[in-house]
Amino acid sequence: GLDADVALLRQNRGIVHAYRGELAAARADLDAARRHYERNAQELAAAEVVHNLGFVAALAGDIPAALRCYDEAAEAFRALRVRRPLGLLDRGEALLAGGLAADAHAVAAQAVAMVPGGSEGADHAEALLACARAALAAGRATEAEETARRAERRFRDQHRPAWAAVAAYVALQAEAGAGAVLRPARAAALAAELEAQGWGSAALDAHPRGTGVLTVAGTR
Repeated sequence: GLDADVALLRQNRGIVHAYRGELAAARADLDAARRHYERNAQELAAAEVVHNLGFVAALAGDIPAALRCYDEAAEAFRALRVRRPLGLLDRGEALLAGGLAADAHAVAAQAVAMVPGGSEGADHAEALLACARAALAAGRATEAEETARRAERRFRDQHRPAWAAVAAYVALQAEAGAGAVLRPARAAALAAELEAQGWGSAALDAHPRGTGVLTVAGTR
């Protein structure tokens, strides 16, 4: 079997593989780490690996499998009396990908309520952005715009311009969804900012002639 250090290394390598799109390699590493943790009764570490296996399943487009993993991990966290509110954001992403916008919104709103707020709350800002995206997908354009603007202010306060640009993009989409007539120059300026911050596809969507909904995925 693996020793503890190798198990941790394989767990972390699995997450790196996932971000690189190497999903089979990610599953192999995470499964190996999970087996080690379960053999050694390391319940918290095993639950974290199960959650990350859900993330890998979501990347592969297997939403039912992702949700099953998230359920299993969440049940383990509850039994251990451990709070993992940011794990809700991964669940919300999976629900959104599965077309369950109202459920995704409810999950994201729960995460916003659970994560500590304040201008320095990086996690809270990300939860606000997830909630705005889900509200937009659920047809709640006014709420989406207000929440995205809150997220944008938080990101700018935290000197996170790339994330602030994403939040501004979601707010712009929400304005359009509510029927607002957008000035082409404003949309073009946001597209340029998104491009400068590395959000190429989002920048195209923000262009006056573009359409689409941005997806920002992460693992927690």
